[in-house]
Amino acid sequence: MRFDRAQIADSFRSFGLTASTTSLLAVKVGHVGSASVTAESVERHLEANVKGERIEFDDEGLAGMSDLGRIRKIYKLNAPDGGGKGKKKGGEVNGVNGDEERDERAEMESVVLGLMALRGS
Repeated sequence: MRFDRAQIADSFRSFGLTASTTSLLAVKVGHVGSASVTAESVERHLEANVKGERIEFDDEGLAGMSDLGRIRKIYKLNAPDGGGKGKKKGGEVNGVNGDEERDERAEMESVVLGLMALRGS
């Protein structure tokens, strides 16, 4: 899969990467079985070029670096109290039942993924 330079530039404009950036998620996509690119070589490269603390990539770590307000603004989503919560089923929002912030994240994730699929980005 090739990415259009305009799409990459648009992502940087929307989400930014500046000297004041506090959270960065780096993903390396390579060929399976490639001898030149290994998990260890990618890790060494990132450690040498990115100043910061490495955290595990899991739901909790990702939630800690997400700016829900900015995501709402970029994707033009309704505020949590402005409707747009989706259909509720007995206290659940899209199958999630629990704390309000987790429910909001699950709903936003569902909407953003749908928008990305429609836009092809």
